[in-house]
Order: sequence, then structure tokens, then C-alpha cells
Amino acid sequence: MHIQWTSRQGRRRANNCDAAALAITSSQLIVMLADAAERSDSSQRFAAHWCQTIIRQLSTLDTPLNPDLACTLIQQQQRLLRHDYLLECGSYCLLLLNLENRQGTLLHVGDCLVAAVILGQPPQWLNQAHSSQQQPGVGSNANRHVLTRSLNARRFSHPHQSAVAFAAETELRFYTDGYWAEHISQSQPFDSLDDDASILTIKLVDDGPAKLRLNSDCENFYVDPDTRVSVDKDTP
Repeated sequence: MHIQWTSRQGRRRANNCDAAALAITSSQLIVMLADAAERSDSSQRFAAHWCQTIIRQLSTLDTPLNPDLACTLIQQQQRLLRHDYLLECGSYCLLLLNLENRQGTLLHVGDCLVAAVILGQPPQWLNQAHSSQQQPGVGSNANRHVLTRSLNARRFSHPHQSAVAFAAETELRFYTDGYWAEHISQSQPFDSLDDDASILTIKLVDDGPAKLRLNSDCENFYVDPDTRVSVDKDTP
């Protein structure tokens, strides 16, 4: 498995408020991507906290993971956000994937998108954003930051669930909205985007221990301690 995380702070942002995390167990891949709205000095910590908390707890459960179990845990953790992150708001997507048959479930709230790509074919979008602009080329960009569902401490938004299945050699791509709405839809240079922009790519190849390459301007990627992965870091 080859994993690449690329993440940059936007020109109109004070901090990079994107984050991601993953765990690889004996039979399952668990991945989360989060994008927090920049509302306070805690927004960056909020995104990282959400990813780390959910991945850490899911990876330590003894029972096989399923969407209902994940939703229960997510709702429990959402209630606790009021203690430290009462004013924060964000988006996330969570993938639970059985590595043996490459079938699983994608859960998401907000405007983080996921696509499956096979060499030589156009991306297959696996979800639609909970905003006026649902995915690249669809909807209006004017109000794309207005979310119809979001992660926040005041009200629980039940994540949308999608069953997924992948062929061998599939590449999964996880995007925050700064990447897919500005870089892909508007063809803006990656180093000149206004919003924080991040992309996580995962190639589902079976060639030994997982390999992770990090290219980020901050420490915003979490790997579960029990996950076997070799890590390389690029200079942003």
C-alpha cells in the first residue's frame, strides 16, 4: 500500500486547518480526513483532535467494524466536543475498508470528497458535498462554504453512508474542498490557493509493508501506533 499526504495552508488563512489519520489492522484500513472552518485559535487543533480521536478508538475495538458501530462512536465523541470546541465547525469523511475483499463503507459530513481512480479512466466520485457545490463541475461555487451538514458541538449531523467496492490497483483520493473546488474545478495553481488544500492518495497494492510519504507545512497527519508503515517526509 502506497500512501501520500500533501497539505498546504491557504493564502487567506492564518493556519492549516486540514488533518488526516489512518490505521491499518490485520484485515482493515481505517482512514479519516477532516477540514475545520477557521473560526478561532483552536480550529487547527479541532481538526487534528477529531481525526486522532476517531481513528484511535476505532482501531482499538475488538469487534469487527461496521457503519452502525462507527456512527455510535462518532455521536459519542461529538457530544464531548462542547468541552473544548464549542464554537468550532468542520467537515470529515471516514472510510472503513476490508482489505481482503476491498469492500467497505464511506461515511461523510460536509464537503470532503473521495474518488476512486483506475489508471486510464476518469475519477469515480464516491460522495457529494453537503453544500451548494457538490463536486468538481457541479453546482455553484459562490456559496460552497455554506454547508447543509457539518461537524459541530451544538448539533449532531448523522453521516451519510455509501457502500464501496474497489478493484485491485485502485487509487483512492481524499480531498478537502480547498483542493477539489479551487485546484481541480477552477484550475488554480496548488501553491496559490486561498483556502487550505489537502489530498490524501492511497494505492491499494499488496507489495509488503505500507509506505507513507508526507508533504505538509505542519504536523497534521496521524498514524495509529500499531500500524506498520515506513514514513518519508518531503520538504514543503
